[in-house]
Amino acid sequence: MKCEVIIMKKLYAIYDRKAMFFGSIIAVSAQIEAVRAFAGAVESMDSMIYKYPNDFALFSLGEYDEHTGSLASYPTPILVHEAIEFHPHEKPLAQGAEISVASAPVDSGIAVGEKSPIGE
Repeated sequence: MKCEVIIMKKLYAIYDRKAMFFGSIIAVSAQIEAVRAFAGAVESMDSMIYKYPNDFALFSLGEYDEHTGSLASYPTPILVHEAIEFHPHEKPLAQGAEISVASAPVDSGIAVGEKSPIGE
C-alpha cells in the first residue's frame, strides 16, 4: 500500500497600507520562515519596510498543495505581525496588545475595524 504525504505550503504576503496592496506571495513550509524573512526585511536599512515600518504588515493568506497545485485561501487575510514589532529603532506595542487593521481598504478582503492579537 502506497502512503502519500501531502505537503501543504503556507502562503504569506506583506501588505502596504499606504499603497493599499499586497506584495508578492511567498510559499513556505512553516510560519517561522515567513516571519524570519519579514523580520529580515524590516531590519534591512535599504528596504522600504525599514524606512516606513508603520505602513507594512505580514499576513497569512492560505495554503498551497505543491503536488496538486490546488490553492485554499482564507476568507480574509490573517494578520501575523506588524513591521513595527521588528524595527530596531521603534518601540513595539506591548505583548498581547491588539492592533487594528482598520486602515486596510475594504476591497482588500480584510475586515475593516477587525482587531487581531499580535502573534496569532
